[in-house]
Amino acid sequence: MTWDKRKIQEEISQKRLKIEEEKLKHQHLKKKALREKWLLDGIGSGKEHEEMKKQNQQDQHQTQVLEQSILRLEKEIQDLEKAELQISANEEAILKKLKSIEKTTEDIIRSVKVEKEENPEE
Repeated sequence: MTWDKRKIQEEISQKRLKIEEEKLKHQHLKKKALREKWLLDGIGSGKEHEEMKKQNQQDQHQTQVLEQSILRLEKEIQDLEKAELQISANEEAILKKLKSIEKTTEDIIRSVKVEKEENPEE
């Protein structure tokens, strides 16, 4: 396995971990926002209501940011996986080419025997 391929695989793993973290944060914020909305419905008005409303808006914004981050990371993973597949395809093509020109010991012995039969004076 080439260095580039290992690097890509490591990057994919890191991004998948990051996605899991982002999803957990996202889930937490969504639950928090729902709880705050429920509390807001129970509070009439005043300073406390405004503070909770502002916090709820911030949480909703953060939720949107996390959603965008998750989508971006998933797209990056797809791109990396495509690059990894391309590297694998290139490696396979190189190996096939090497095998096609590679001679086994038996092939070499046979070719020497054929040469001796064709040129017995040597």
